[in-house]
Amino acid sequence: MPVVLVPVGAAKGKFSIVLRPVESEEAMTANFYPMDKNVLQSLCDKIQKVESISYVFYDITNKPPGTIEWE
Repeated sequence: MPVVLVPVGAAKGKFSIVLRPVESEEAMTANFYPMDKNVLQSLCDKIQKVESISYVFYDITNKPPGTIEWE
């Protein structure tokens, strides 16, 4: 699962995390992985305990139109 740190936060020096779980058999196409809500909530809770993180985003872009790597 690609994880991206982006310089977007509620205050100066804060960041956001983008989670992009995907599933694919051959990498030419990929669908976002419909993560169990309890697992996703647990991940978000743990990530938001990091002082420099303001937000956690869950990217549900399929390939195509997106790529497996986050752009």
